[in-house]
Amino acid sequence: MMKSYFKYIIVFIISSFYVFAQTNELDTMALAKIESVLLTDYNSVEFDITVTRVSENWRYVANSTFQIVFANSGAIDYKKIKLEYILGSSELIDVSSGQPDYELRADVLDDRIQIIVIGPKLYDKSKKAPFPGKLRIARFKLYTTDGSKISEFLDWKKPADYYQALAFKYSDEDPKPELFEEPRINDNIEIANEEMYKTIYSSDANIIPSTIVRYFNVEYAGNLQVVCNFGTQSEYKTLGYEIMRGLLPANEIDIESLDNSIFTDTVATYINGPYSDKMKAAFTSLYPQNYGPIPNELPYRGIGFVYRLFYHQSNGEIVKVGTRLINVPNAVIEAATAFPNPFKTKTEIEYILSDRVSISAIAFDALGREIKKLTDEKNVIIDNVEKEKGKHKVIFYAPELASQGLYNVVLIAHPINDPSIEISRAVVKVRLVKD
Repeated sequence: MMKSYFKYIIVFIISSFYVFAQTNELDTMALAKIESVLLTDYNSVEFDITVTRVSENWRYVANSTFQIVFANSGAIDYKKIKLEYILGSSELIDVSSGQPDYELRADVLDDRIQIIVIGPKLYDKSKKAPFPGKLRIARFKLYTTDGSKISEFLDWKKPADYYQALAFKYSDEDPKPELFEEPRINDNIEIANEEMYKTIYSSDANIIPSTIVRYFNVEYAGNLQVVCNFGTQSEYKTLGYEIMRGLLPANEIDIESLDNSIFTDTVATYINGPYSDKMKAAFTSLYPQNYGPIPNELPYRGIGFVYRLFYHQSNGEIVKVGTRLINVPNAVIEAATAFPNPFKTKTEIEYILSDRVSISAIAFDALGREIKKLTDEKNVIIDNVEKEKGKHKVIFYAPELASQGLYNVVLIAHPINDPSIEISRAVVKVRLVKD
């Protein structure tokens, strides 16, 4: 009698283990996720709802209900929250074909956010969920109507088996496990209608990027004009940016170590001023952003100016990004060379200006006598002619000169807006040869 008793116990344990193993093998048919949660402003947040099919026991998406709450954020007044479906973000709803086969209803209730998908009546109008793969139900935007701060921590309303629902359409190509009890084509079948089959609802860890600046450029455009540009790789809770300017202290080499106190002039800020719109951040973004151009006029020449970029966080923190140095030239002619040299009838003198200037070009003989005023490539005589910062040419055309020998081409330049500043000169020696 005792042996038979133990025999029944062993059979029961083995049978229970077999059922448990089957349950774990067959339990999950779909994964529903809240994904890509991203603060887009102080008072708005965006997120995706996705469904991943992890079983061959179903194919076509049907009616679904998704209900979401703010998690770990204290008391939330849902009456001050609005919900928007971002048009074109759904892989279910095809608005290009006229009346879509799926209907999406989204609203904010007293204690939760409710999103309902009503599927087509017929399975041949239904969207087939990829396998393997992920289907984006849609992307949504939540925002506060009074401009108050919003939380980026979202989760499913629990218990999931009460608040959440996911169904599918059946077709002839689907398998017919005993679970479905002779389902008919076009039925809406609840995925989680038995203990052995279920949908797992999860919320991915929120994407928390950082504010990363890709570049900060400050360029001297000539004529005491500076242009600033910068761009970010990503941003996180950033209100906006600020560019400050100061004078470079004497004998200072490491500009990044300069104290913030020397930056006394505001070039541009997101808070106010003519360039405030160009300096406002995207608040939070995972995508590159570009800012500028921001022009700035310098007060005088012959000194170094330093520029520093900052960004302001929503928590009040001000972060230094980087520092740039601009040395303003006194109308310097950086370089001037002639080619060919020696020459027979014509040579070209190429020169580089580090500022916008008024320039003259004159040829002198070896005795210092003026021979002729020279021209540019367009045959315009260069006599107090305005030229922009950059590379230019002077043409010395001399077929009428009888005597060969050495000549001096003299370039004389001064700034457009400040003729009293030191004049820049360059002398290029060229040799004329005769056959």
